[in-house]
Amino acid sequence: MDEVNSSFKFDEFVKSRGATHVKSYQSGYDVGKNITIGLVRTHVNAARAALKMFQEGHDEDARAVFDPDILLELMKHKRKLGIYLSPFLHGKRYTSFGRHFTKQEKLVEIVERLHWYVQNGDTVVDFCCGSNDFSCLMKEKLTKTGKSCFFKNFDLIPPKNDFNFEKRDWLTVNKEELPDGSQLIMGLNPPFGYKSSLANIFIRKALEFKPKILILIVPSETKSLSTYRGR
Repeated sequence: MDEVNSSFKFDEFVKSRGATHVKSYQSGYDVGKNITIGLVRTHVNAARAALKMFQEGHDEDARAVFDPDILLELMKHKRKLGIYLSPFLHGKRYTSFGRHFTKQEKLVEIVERLHWYVQNGDTVVDFCCGSNDFSCLMKEKLTKTGKSCFFKNFDLIPPKNDFNFEKRDWLTVNKEELPDGSQLIMGLNPPFGYKSSLANIFIRKALEFKPKILILIVPSETKSLSTYRGR
């Protein structure tokens, strides 16, 4: 903000305003889909130009170049960029910023409640397995109770324990690759994303398979399953 980009042209910016507002964040499927480098650069340059005008006493000109709508857009860019960069900015502390590894004691509690509903031949699918602890604990419990099941664990980052792991984007898995929904148990902890947008996408995808059981650990702002009725 200290220096104004000399290439900024007021007339060109005004003409681009319409396109800028059209690119407002309408999609609930990809929180970064409509954010381009050009869009961010346009907003930043406008802010710099407006700051210079304001410092020179041209308040009205500054307001014309940089109105509150653009400031809101910049704040959206900042929040969403923080989500994408959180693994690099926060390291192991970034679990609460989108990639959340459930504590093992919670997983044990889930397994203790869930195993009663699992039948021989069922397939347990963890669509974002993280450290892959859930399926391992589930396998251990089912073995003790004399049940034989299948497991499929997906994620983009390989875990240390690669039990039935497949490095793959869950959203690319097709119906033909998994058993009928009557033999499917799915979960568990999808990535949250901005305002739970990613969690909603993962849930919507899971419901396409019509699993007999879908167990989830998600933020309170995630859409209720009742909103997906009829899918």
